[in-house]
Amino acid sequence: MSESANESDHERAPGRRSAGKSPLRVGIVSSRDVKDPGQWSGITAFIVSALEDEFEHVTPLGPVARPGILKLYAWLMHVFFRLTQRRGYLSPGDRFTVRYWGYVLGRRLRKTAVDVIVAPAAAGEVAFLQTDTPICYISDASFTILYETYSGAYLSPFSEREQRVIERRCIANSNLQIFASDWAADFVRESLSSEKPNAHVLPFGANLKRVPAAADLTFRRSEGPIRLLFVGVDWARKGGVIVLETLDLLKNDGYEVELTVVGCTPPVSHDDMTVIPFVDKNSSDGANRMSSLLLSSDFMFVPSRAECYGIVFAEAGAYGLPSVSCDSGGISTVVKNDQNGYLLRHDAPASSYAKVMAMAVDDPDTYQRLSRTARALYEAEYNWQVFGSRLRVLLEGLIAN
Repeated sequence: MSESANESDHERAPGRRSAGKSPLRVGIVSSRDVKDPGQWSGITAFIVSALEDEFEHVTPLGPVARPGILKLYAWLMHVFFRLTQRRGYLSPGDRFTVRYWGYVLGRRLRKTAVDVIVAPAAAGEVAFLQTDTPICYISDASFTILYETYSGAYLSPFSEREQRVIERRCIANSNLQIFASDWAADFVRESLSSEKPNAHVLPFGANLKRVPAAADLTFRRSEGPIRLLFVGVDWARKGGVIVLETLDLLKNDGYEVELTVVGCTPPVSHDDMTVIPFVDKNSSDGANRMSSLLLSSDFMFVPSRAECYGIVFAEAGAYGLPSVSCDSGGISTVVKNDQNGYLLRHDAPASSYAKVMAMAVDDPDTYQRLSRTARALYEAEYNWQVFGSRLRVLLEGLIAN
């Protein structure tokens, strides 16, 4: 895309707004600081901000400090399983810590007037929370699907059993579950049906505080090389090998290609690859740098081998940047094939990725259509204001029922 927007021209993320704020009192349950942008890749902070736009009263009930005795217990368990089984122990979130969280947060709830509880990424906090107040649990996956999709072999069987029990208790103890993707929600409905889940899908938004105005985007590819943008902290899991293979195939077909990698340092080098190990989007300089990369790139290319959702694809849409990925995990909720980019089979070879990107590059009308649709879907589905307004409807319905 052509870089036509200046940072000073950026506007707040668009979305559907509700008329006036709801008087419902929302309590945020988490053992962490929910406004810390470093928690859950910043998702929790954006969820809280979206709630504050929709409700008059939003009260965080955390953080909850973990006593030293619980830290010592977790450390001893980790050492034991590492020495005896060469496996790990998941903590915080072990069976004693989650009971402590439930006790502390329950006491705080009894002293705080709230009508509904929202618990982002807080399965452990919800599992043993005793309250009559309705609970809405928010996540991008379940422990079981993460264990099976991502390599769960590092966990001891004891820790695995603990986490499965905690997850079941969380689903049973919550009245409403929000997941970012159909993949996650469908899995919970099927695998945890005995807990009677009430799972809904609300796609997450772009973790960007400011985005360019649609009028400032050209929705055209600039002249010059094909500029690929790869964003992720795990080179292998995010499909870095396929990205480099695709780059080489495009070059062999006569295209000039440039790849920018953000968030990790690949184990290999390449003459046409620029590596930016880290960009702090929470700083002004980092946000400006990321904005420049999104504006100057032609494709967000992250063919993840395993992915819960893919916030980067929502962020690409904010800039009208088409995404190219594969049908892995929850990606199909945020990348729509031949609409805001291309979604290939999980086992698609690099040649398939090279083919669809070359097709869009060679046909300006196709590229412009993808670019415009990427922005349109961002405005309609993949921003936090839409998430907040839809969550408000669900929470008000929960209270009404």
